[in-house]
Amino acid sequence: AVTSAIATETAARIAADALKLDLAGGTMTGDINLGASATIFTLTNSYGVRQVDYNQSEPVSQVVVSSQNPGSDTPRVSQIYNGAPNFDTITDSTGWQVISSTGAFAPGSGPENLFDGNQYSYVVPSENGATLTIIPPSPITNRIFFKGEGNESFAFHQGGGSGASVLGVDGTATFGGNVTASAVPSDDAHLVNKLYADQLVANVDLSQVETNRLAIIQEISDRAAAITALTNGQVATNTSGIATNASAITNLTNGAVADNAAAITALTNGAVASNTAAINQEVTDRQAAITALTNGAVADNAAAVTALANGAVSTNAAAIAQETTDRIAADALKVDKQSTVNEHMLGQTSAQSAPVDAEGNSNYLFLVVDKATGALKSIDKTFLEAE
Repeated sequence: AVTSAIATETAARIAADALKLDLAGGTMTGDINLGASATIFTLTNSYGVRQVDYNQSEPVSQVVVSSQNPGSDTPRVSQIYNGAPNFDTITDSTGWQVISSTGAFAPGSGPENLFDGNQYSYVVPSENGATLTIIPPSPITNRIFFKGEGNESFAFHQGGGSGASVLGVDGTATFGGNVTASAVPSDDAHLVNKLYADQLVANVDLSQVETNRLAIIQEISDRAAAITALTNGQVATNTSGIATNASAITNLTNGAVADNAAAITALTNGAVASNTAAINQEVTDRQAAITALTNGAVADNAAAVTALANGAVSTNAAAIAQETTDRIAADALKVDKQSTVNEHMLGQTSAQSAPVDAEGNSNYLFLVVDKATGALKSIDKTFLEAE
């Protein structure tokens, strides 16, 4: 009996030793849990009831949210609001932490969405299967609601502490309390403490950083919406326009171009041929006209010139000679303006009747010579009677 008991104990020890890690060397096959684990109270929602209602007496230090289908979906949380009597939505994000297990969030779905008061504005991690850890400024001691999309599981860590620290075999570690370090980091792989980080951003306007971050998120959202609108609207319109143009080009190729080809052929065979005949006839007509002009009109002009030289010019010469003779004869019968009266003028040798007017009164003047100039002047007969 003793031998049997010893054998049993030896087998049990050997089996127990196989589950333990050797003090020197050996391979750890499971996570190491340090300290007491926090109690976890889990609630799930549905698409019919999107919120979960935590109404336990134990305070909550953090809430870890996961998808009920982690292989194909991500958790989505839109609001946190207090219980009775006011059921007011929490919009002050001061002191709250929202952490994605991937370290990133989907575009336009960052932590700010959890506090914007919009029940359809979600905070979403960047990958399927990821989790969201929501840590309040201080442990939650009152009734509280969390609203998701309808496919989430909410793990409430109770007890007022942050739970145990876990060293994972995959190299990860989760610490329930604060990790402290006083050494100043000197290598890219070193972690930094809060003091070091605070000193780095001591002169940085963090409010502007947040403003820029929100502006970038909004820009990403706006561009995504614009691309969607462009894809669904303008591109479709352009596709329709391109199809219409393609049809018009086909019609042009099969119709108007063919018609133009026929017109060109007809022009070549018809109008061009007609024009060639017309041009040939014009050349013939012009040559005939030139011949007629050379043989006819030019000859006639030559005869006319000859006749003018032999006829009209000779006639004009005779007329000019006759005119010269006639002028000389006429000039011989005229008195020069500067000639004296006695040289050319002769009076009548017999007496004439004295001129009278209609009443029978004497009506004549005497012609005398001005001794100073030799000019002829008429004077009244009374001058002679007075003398």
